[in-house]
Amino acid sequence: MGKFQKYIDEAIADLKERYGKDVEYLVNETETSFVVITVEGFNKLKARQKSMLLGTRKVRR
Repeated sequence: MGKFQKYIDEAIADLKERYGKDVEYLVNETETSFVVITVEGFNKLKARQKSMLLGTRKVRR
């Protein structure tokens, strides 16, 4: 469990309340942030937005 677990659990509870208990969701936690998003919402994002959300975007220098 990470340091954001309390907030992640709250976000998941909110998603289940809003979309029903069978909602599918993704969780990504880093040292400084976390993201909880529905799978449907994630699939609507563009590739660049997805990579930024997951922290996999490469920075060009």
